[in-house]
Order: sequence, then C-alpha cells, then structure tokens
Amino acid sequence: LEDINIPRDSFLNGRDANGRFQSANAVFPNDYNAMFDAWSGWAMSSKKDSVTAGFRNQYSARAGGGFDNSSNYAVAFGVENTLRFSGRVRLGGFYITNNTYAYYSMRNGDQFSKRFGGETGNDPDFLRLTIYKYLNGVRSADSVVFYLADYRFTNRAQDY
Repeated sequence: LEDINIPRDSFLNGRDANGRFQSANAVFPNDYNAMFDAWSGWAMSSKKDSVTAGFRNQYSARAGGGFDNSSNYAVAFGVENTLRFSGRVRLGGFYITNNTYAYYSMRNGDQFSKRFGGETGNDPDFLRLTIYKYLNGVRSADSVVFYLADYRFTNRAQDY
C-alpha cells in the first residue's frame, strides 16, 4: 500500500476516494457518508497510536503500524468487507490485527460495548473474522476463520 499517498500519521476514510482505494491490482471498496462524516468498507492509514482508547482512534492499528514497518496499511469497518483484485492473483498471505479502538473497547468496555468476558470474566465473547475466496464473482464454500479476540475458554488464562 506504499503507492497510496497518505500524509504521515493520518488517514484517508473515503472523503476523496470516489468509493474505493486502489494499490497495484488490489481494490478496496469504500463508502463515505459526508452528512455524518462516516465511512464503511476500507480506509487507508499511516497512524501509529497504539495506546489511546476511544473511537476517535479508529484508524490506528493496535500493532502500532503496518507489517514490517510499512508506512501504510488498510483498516476495515463493517459487517462484510470485500477486497477485490482486478486480475487473478496468488495470495500468499497477509497480516491482520485489531485496530486500537476495538482492542481497548473489548479489553475495558466503553460507551458502546461491555468489556469482553463481562464482569466475572466468564462471558463467552469473541470477535471472529471469516475469510472467503471469490472466483468470477462466486463465493467459495471454503473459508478461513480467525479469532481477533476469544473469551470462550473455560480456563480464563487462555482468553485473549
């Protein structure tokens, strides 16, 4: 994503992106609502703040930046986000982390959500990512499931 021009320690949430961001042959759909200054889909970020809680820090990765000291990275928001490629690719992998806002919201609770695990730590909360492959617009039945947070363990020491 280094080919996307993002000022240092800032973000692009779609206000000027015409409904998408593109890096090489990867297309990141975006929906921006000017009336509410709200977005969904994908945003691009160069923010490094991994310690400030709250929704105003929704564009920062909890890891403190992109993989391998990359300046830029993508942030997703919404129930179902799609990353499209303009041609066939062999995707060898990718790296994913919670954003700083989600991390602290799950860890501590906030005005929008209770703390994961609840007051006793026994609530079976989780944040699950399911990844599907599409080919020619058809979704495969196969999927990869990855838990970004998981508090379903009987032994609370295993919760993350």
